[in-house]
Amino acid sequence: MRRSNEERVFDLKRIIVRRLEELDLEARMNWLNSEEIYVNVPIDVPVSLNDTKKWFSQNALNQSRKDFAFVIDEEQGQSLISMSGLVGIDYRNRRAELYMFMNPKFIARGLGTLVLRWLCNYGFTEMGLNKIFLLTVESNSRARTFYERNAFVLEGTLKKHQWHRGKFVDRFIHGLLFSDWKEQTWATEAPPSFEIPILDQK
Repeated sequence: MRRSNEERVFDLKRIIVRRLEELDLEARMNWLNSEEIYVNVPIDVPVSLNDTKKWFSQNALNQSRKDFAFVIDEEQGQSLISMSGLVGIDYRNRRAELYMFMNPKFIARGLGTLVLRWLCNYGFTEMGLNKIFLLTVESNSRARTFYERNAFVLEGTLKKHQWHRGKFVDRFIHGLLFSDWKEQTWATEAPPSFEIPILDQK
């Protein structure tokens, strides 16, 4: 009997982290055009492949951002589970904004936690950041719960800050300081490996 996607994921042992590549762009377009994604991300939709390729070319040499792809090996080949990264990197003030896009097929399966913690460990150890922050829209309560469960603190609200799906919406700012991160059980002292054990979610 053929197993489901969820069953195959948890039979696997690792996530491989690499830089975002041109071969990922069609998947990026499809994810952003998924209602499960765009209802919580203030972007113009539909997203085209041509515009996605332009975005990729314009940012290829941008030193203020690091975009990663997170993949797993499956029977039929590698599956992309997340495109996430650190952007707006301010080297003087040692801070960066974190973003995460999960493959809609893999949302709410525990893998997002591994991606988020890897990005935080990378930012604080490899890059020497003092703060990682992120923004959520007011409708995305699930994301706020997720980030708060992983040590991010709600710092404030930008009232009616952005036009999104026909109206102005609030945006919430969440932050994680180096001093708070290093108290987490999942924090690492050395830069993290580019292979993440899937079962290591403590």
